[in-house]
Amino acid sequence: MRIHLLLVALLVFEVLSSAQTVGPASRTPSVEQLQKAQWVEGRVVLPKDVPADERLVVTADATGLAEFDQMSVDVGADGRFRVAFAADATRGHVRLMGRYLFLDSSSIWISGETKGPIELHPVVGGLLRGHVKVNGAEARETAEVLATSVELEGTPLAPGSVAVRRSVRIDDDFAYEAPALPKGYQWTVALVAGPFAPLVADVADVSPGQTMTADLVLTRGARLRGRVLDADGGGVAGATVHVISHGDPLAPEPADCGKVHTGGDGSFEIRGVPVGDATVWSARE
Repeated sequence: MRIHLLLVALLVFEVLSSAQTVGPASRTPSVEQLQKAQWVEGRVVLPKDVPADERLVVTADATGLAEFDQMSVDVGADGRFRVAFAADATRGHVRLMGRYLFLDSSSIWISGETKGPIELHPVVGGLLRGHVKVNGAEARETAEVLATSVELEGTPLAPGSVAVRRSVRIDDDFAYEAPALPKGYQWTVALVAGPFAPLVADVADVSPGQTMTADLVLTRGARLRGRVLDADGGGVAGATVHVISHGDPLAPEPADCGKVHTGGDGSFEIRGVPVGDATVWSARE
């Protein structure tokens, strides 16, 4: 079932509270655990022209252990680090996180087999950062924005490469930062948050060692309500309703406003629909 409609005005606004999702607390190793741990030393071989504001962290990752499964340390100015795997770890990964530098792949560590200092050879990427602007929003609406993430998708400029996807959080100052973006990609930034219209914007290729700023301005969307009915006029429960907006002629592609499932009487409601043309369709699995 497809319906084509024109939203000519903001229909009605809704304010909903939203709690920010918090992941499981990281387990900080105890002094006793560190005394029994398997320590690994290494060095980050720094490439030329590393930006002065670079900050590097090395993580020993052996996820799923009964003891601590991760430990992170700052990398020294000389590129050296010392990090620990838990005593019961048999294998894991040594990962590098930075604002610009990144590894093409993590270094594999195997207990009893990995000998000598580990050398990490990162390459230089770019940094994309900015602020999310929600002027005039109420407290509950801004809470919904802070509970979401900025989604990035990198489309390779050269054939043979694969797309890259990143998700970065928005901090309490409404700032976001997408670090260590590889060169050679056209980046698309997307943000879908509560009652605001979905935002999709193209960003040029971010050059290695450079910082690009892209502020994201959210505009209030409409709330679309309706019902899905069968041939006899009865409500269809559990149907999927999907909305695609064509309201912004400058957008690189139509905005996906998301999908919802109908209630027991076939009713549905989707918030944040941009003013303008939209395509709505439903299906029941």
